[in-house]
Parts: sequence; C-alpha cells; structure tokens
Amino acid sequence: MKNGEKEIQNVAAEFEKALQKQGKLFYRLKLFISANSPRSNKAILNLKYICQTYLDEKYELEVIDVLKERSSLKTYHIIAIPTLIKETPLPKRKLIGDLSNKEEVLYGLGIK
Repeated sequence: MKNGEKEIQNVAAEFEKALQKQGKLFYRLKLFISANSPRSNKAILNLKYICQTYLDEKYELEVIDVLKERSSLKTYHIIAIPTLIKETPLPKRKLIGDLSNKEEVLYGLGIK
C-alpha cells in the first residue's frame, strides 16, 4: 500500500470514529447472492432483520445476484455465495454464509 493510500485510510478511520461518537455512523453493505439458492434467500431475510433491528435507518444494502452480474465475482473477489461485504465503516469485512448466527454477524459488522 502506498503512503498516500494509507494516509487516506487513517483519515477515513478517524472521521468514522468521530461519526460513531455522534451516533451518525453509516453502514454500506453489499450482499452477494444466487437468486435460486435457499441459503441466499435465508441470508437476505437474516440480514434485513439485523439491519432493521440494530442499524435503524443508518445503512444502505445492495443485494447483487451473481448470476446476473458475473463480473462482480471477480471485482469483489467472491469465492462463496452468499457473501456479505461491509464496506463502511472501516475496516472492510467479508462474512460468508446464510448469516443465521446473529452474534457472529453483529461482531463482523462491528456492532457488538
């Protein structure tokens, strides 16, 4: 990683800490699914419940069907479906599976 990129990440992390103190932290999430998969459908339901329960309206969720957007597999380095990527707040995280273990998902999102 170049020094400039590292400095930008540090500034972004400090900004997110300040927002968190003010209760204005915003979550940007991408859920990669296969529309025909029961595990993907379960992941959508589990994630929507967690977001509505714990994040109020402080999140943006994009659901991406990899069968329709195959290039997203390579772009986001997706190796399993379903996969959740937390883009913000930093650090970025990937969670794989149907997201049924609420405690693990909350930990992965940095909520608990």
